[in-house]
Amino acid sequence: MLVLMDTENLALRPNCLLTKSPLVFLTGPRSLFFYEMMGQNLQDFLAAHGYQVLSVPLPFRHPRLRKLAFTNWLTRNCGKKFHFFIGPETFKEFKTELETHPDSTLTIFGPDSDFNDFKFKNAPLNYRLHQLFCWLMLSKAERYADTLPLEKLEDYDRFLDHCVHLAEDELMENQL
Repeated sequence: MLVLMDTENLALRPNCLLTKSPLVFLTGPRSLFFYEMMGQNLQDFLAAHGYQVLSVPLPFRHPRLRKLAFTNWLTRNCGKKFHFFIGPETFKEFKTELETHPDSTLTIFGPDSDFNDFKFKNAPLNYRLHQLFCWLMLSKAERYADTLPLEKLEDYDRFLDHCVHLAEDELMENQL
């Protein structure tokens, strides 16, 4: 297991505006080489601030089973609004299913996102093995950066600012 930053080192920001809708992280395909949830330390950090953070339980790599599990999860949560966080490859995988929740927001990480300037070290060997394994299994793994292995305190604060912005947008929607 990779542990890039201990969440105990992160300072909590008092009086953050919280979203009414849960923050939902959709993890891409995983393997025995890399089985971490997307942004695990980030999820812990946001939960410590009071956000409701969910990570959809998905099978490791089988595309049809992943789609079925996600569809079932969406069906169980029909009518609810969410703030989805997803990598570009996982977005391609679940694009059709996400269209069934048009009221939910979607933050897609990747080269074209607002979070593209996060600085990451090169992917560790286990992640490169994971990418190779996914390629051999005819699926495409996310870029290492899109798994949100945040290393700097500023990146956590910047992500928290994004969540506060989502809460502000919710507040404005409710006032209209």
